[in-house]
Amino acid sequence: MNFSDVYSDNVDRISQLPEPIIHHILSLLPTEDAVCTSFLSKTWRRMWSTFPVIDFRLVDGKYFAKHGIKEWDAETSKYEFLSFVEESLKRRLVQDFSIDKFRMYILFGDLKDFTPWMDRWLTIITERNVKELDLTVLVCSGDYSLPKVVLGAKSIYVLRLSGCNLNLNVADSIIKFLQLQELHLERMHVDEWMIQTFTSSCPLIEFLELNSCRGLDSLCLPSSLLQLNKVVLSAWRGLKIVLIEAPNLIHFDSMNTSTVPCEINLVACSKSLRKLSLFCVTMTEEEFQNLMSFTPSVEVLELYRLDRCSRIMISSQNLKRLVLKDCNKWLVAEIGTPNLLSVEHTSYEMYLSFNSINSAHLREVDLEFCLASHDIGWFTKLKEFLTSFTHSENFSVVVLCSKNVSIHAKLREFLLLPLYALVDLNPQVIISSKTSIELIDRVFQRFHPDTLSLISTCPCIKPLEFLYEILVEQEDPRENSGSRRKDVRSEDWRPNLGGFEIENLEGVEENRTSPWKAFLNSYSTSAYWTVALKLEWKPMKISYRPFFMF
Repeated sequence: MNFSDVYSDNVDRISQLPEPIIHHILSLLPTEDAVCTSFLSKTWRRMWSTFPVIDFRLVDGKYFAKHGIKEWDAETSKYEFLSFVEESLKRRLVQDFSIDKFRMYILFGDLKDFTPWMDRWLTIITERNVKELDLTVLVCSGDYSLPKVVLGAKSIYVLRLSGCNLNLNVADSIIKFLQLQELHLERMHVDEWMIQTFTSSCPLIEFLELNSCRGLDSLCLPSSLLQLNKVVLSAWRGLKIVLIEAPNLIHFDSMNTSTVPCEINLVACSKSLRKLSLFCVTMTEEEFQNLMSFTPSVEVLELYRLDRCSRIMISSQNLKRLVLKDCNKWLVAEIGTPNLLSVEHTSYEMYLSFNSINSAHLREVDLEFCLASHDIGWFTKLKEFLTSFTHSENFSVVVLCSKNVSIHAKLREFLLLPLYALVDLNPQVIISSKTSIELIDRVFQRFHPDTLSLISTCPCIKPLEFLYEILVEQEDPRENSGSRRKDVRSEDWRPNLGGFEIENLEGVEENRTSPWKAFLNSYSTSAYWTVALKLEWKPMKISYRPFFMF
């Protein structure tokens, strides 16, 4: 390359990067965008052909047709997709290219038409020594039976299966996942023998997840699993016993939404367990206290829906973070945790006793509640609790009232007494150490308010600049999450925001006399500035267009 070409706008320097770097660039793109690069030039077409990560998605038109959606040619789209996948995989097979990751998401109406294609594809990727296999198959009836060649693939170290049938029997000994580190099974039939087969054949497994699986009465994980450090059980059906003897387990996450009681025994993990997450509507107080007594090393405790508990004691020198959400409204938590750094409490009826929490070391707080569900005595204790924080100036207060939202960026300067004047409107209140940007994201992902107000000690121009940056210029923080890609950013509210304008707090007569306006105006003094924006949202549109992403 000539020296003058280095600074020329006509030089394509990206295409001249080494192949591994271009592959890394492709891995950061949504799949549909990565495919489009193959049309740029022969170089990029070759880069796509050698790209070791393959991600395909298909929604079969027949499935939609059964629900009265017939706006597109289902058969044509389906076979175009199948042919494209077939050609892409055959090219890699012929040219001896490796496949590191294969991800397939299929929503299909007719399992019989799909099975031969899928069997061929899985055979091809197995021959290419695939390392990570992520397969989700949703069909109208039945489950896709995984070919046995996959169960003998020694190269796989991450296996995610959803809606599949492993088609195993006691006489089989075909599982050869000697390198398997992660196993995720979802919406599948799983029994005790199957788990035993996996655990005896996968000595290096580190992470086990069972989500919405059926057929399992007891889960026993032996002490031979020395590498196992995380177990997640979500929405189980009929599970009655959980016994984990893996000596190095660090994180246990259990979500029991059924009415069947389940005994959880983690005694063998008492020295290693650091994080315990429980969503358990059937757990009694005695069961909870027994579990806590055998897990003294836990540093993060997350409790959700302890509906059968009315009083629990949490006493720990090691606990650093506590989360209490949606528990029994009459639950009383006696908390003796002198080294607690973070507390998160979300409940619209449950009372949290602030007297039991030592706030000396607390650095993070996130409280969410409905004002009308708590009396003035509790509210007074809340004020005392919050003002005892050394870092309370970093906490924000968010008030969600009907279709209106207000944010005060600094708790120390926020007078809580006017807030209780809104008790008849029953607003939701969030008091949090999270940033204002995070809180606005949290609120706007839930609903689209009519107004957004910011109460500040700064002159109006600064709050306006801040709101403009959030609403218009601020990049979505999810875009800067490294390799954590999301094909569909359904949580992003910005595309739905049509516009906004400054609202006059005086307004018409009914606005001036409304409790909400009176609440905002109570901060319109020489010490505070209140900026209110009227928001306009685009109508929500639901599209049923076919999609497949290569």
